[in-house]
Amino acid sequence: MSPPDAAAIPDPVAYDSTWYLEKVDKIGQKVKAAPAAAANVGFAKETEAIPHSGPQGKVVPLTIIDDPADWRASELKPADYTYHLSPAEVAELIAATEAILARGVKDEEDIKKLTREDYHLPTLGPKLIELADKEVTNGRGFLIIKGFPVQHFASNRPGLVVAFWGWALLLGRVQISQTDWNSKGEVFGSIFNHVTVGRFADVYTEPHNEYTKKGDDKKLSFHSDQGATDLIALLSLSAAKEGGESQLVSAIAIHNELLRRGRKDLVEVLSTPGIWHTAKQETQRSALPNADGSYAEYEETQPFEYHGGYLSVHFGARKFADTAKQLTPLQEEAIWAVAAIAEDPAFHLSLKLEPGDIELLHNPSTFHARTHVVDGHQPPHAYPNAAAAAAVAAAAADNPSTFHARTHVVDGTNRHLVRWWVHSDSNKRPVAPHYAPRSNVGDIGGFLVPHYPDLSKQRLPLYPYSRHDGLGQSHVE
Repeated sequence: MSPPDAAAIPDPVAYDSTWYLEKVDKIGQKVKAAPAAAANVGFAKETEAIPHSGPQGKVVPLTIIDDPADWRASELKPADYTYHLSPAEVAELIAATEAILARGVKDEEDIKKLTREDYHLPTLGPKLIELADKEVTNGRGFLIIKGFPVQHFASNRPGLVVAFWGWALLLGRVQISQTDWNSKGEVFGSIFNHVTVGRFADVYTEPHNEYTKKGDDKKLSFHSDQGATDLIALLSLSAAKEGGESQLVSAIAIHNELLRRGRKDLVEVLSTPGIWHTAKQETQRSALPNADGSYAEYEETQPFEYHGGYLSVHFGARKFADTAKQLTPLQEEAIWAVAAIAEDPAFHLSLKLEPGDIELLHNPSTFHARTHVVDGHQPPHAYPNAAAAAAVAAAAADNPSTFHARTHVVDGTNRHLVRWWVHSDSNKRPVAPHYAPRSNVGDIGGFLVPHYPDLSKQRLPLYPYSRHDGLGQSHVE
């Protein structure tokens, strides 16, 4: 069986970095050539003042937004955005986790039944809620928390997942953050998922049994996640041998910079309804059929949306550039202008997440990206034995159009993060209308999947789906 065309399963934010950066440079030079206006000067004329509004909740369209989420990397110090867990807080988390495990909680189904009331965190719990509220959801838009006890749970994966999952339950309503496949090719929604190189590898019966598109080790462009309504959390279990840095940039700062550069026209087109579309993933199309039973390949959205006194964002240069919907020259300039500012080191932070680091991110106001990943151990086979590899290859051959076998081995120098999305209790931001279909703010929100709202199909895997059973439940690392 021959490998398919790499475009058969597109990744909207993975791209040829040379092509992308050339595009960013071309448009970016044009945008940066416009002289920065003084703080109170400039749309088309220097004599026309730029009005201000804010903070979020009191935003007037096409104005400079005065808000804590308007930041530039060049103005920040690590102490501004870093919180270190104290020994007492770590001890409290470990004790709460061990008390839960002592009740017999040991696997995915047990963990899915937990609620915030199961966690006894009298000190750490209120502190996490305060930090997520003041620093992330209603503050700067991101926070790095250091000191999560990854090493303590190194040989106790259920304990690690229980501990980190408790943070999600404390902060709000968990969302489906990824659509995945199991070993039978069935689609389901993950409410807890693993970020590793090898997630998007297709297994074949030719020599080496493996063909990797490598879409998940390339540099990722700045984007916002398409189904999250509020908080995204990433916990680092192990770092890459090289690269894999997490990058963050303020969408509010980009919005304001365009206005200060005299490009009100770009902000206007970025916030114009009815002219922007993104491609729907296959699982999204089947989850939201049209009234006549057909499936729409595209959906209407927009990069910037003013709604209810807030500016919210939904961005990814390739999300808009790769659709069959023709962009006007002004639209194309607008999306690449945003990307160009985001790629400016004066605007974005680059962070190496070490084991035990947690990145909390506010999706509606902050774009994120990732540098190219070089892992330390990428063998041709990632299965415990030949029989397991053959079984996975057979499953792929039986259903090549939908089955994707994940291959990954962890040896301590491979990048492995775990992630969840949460609609936080402190979030008062109304969902912007064009983002509502993807935000899915029902009892269980995030990505829609074909069987929604069948909650039995939701997954909370302890391990990546690269494991030989295809279920993320193997005890073999």
